[in-house]
Amino acid sequence: DAEETEEEPLVVTVSASYEGELDYGTEVILTATFPDDDPNAMVTWEYSPDGGETIFTVEGEHNPTLVYIYSEDNKDYSWRAAVYTTPAE
Repeated sequence: DAEETEEEPLVVTVSASYEGELDYGTEVILTATFPDDDPNAMVTWEYSPDGGETIFTVEGEHNPTLVYIYSEDNKDYSWRAAVYTTPAE
């Protein structure tokens, strides 16, 4: 029989920063902060233009920091960081 174990949830905090006023053309920096116990942890950035109904992946962005330019097209986007870790052996 395989014994089930409960794992502690991984707490991820996403913060946004920018300089000056948030106007179209402003560079926005999103930063995901999480415990770095696992050197193989990988971040995948995702966004939703419709309040979470549809989720899209930002292709090729796997760093804890994502930089994007605020625009009329993405002004209502919701952003999130999905962090994947290596399972314990």
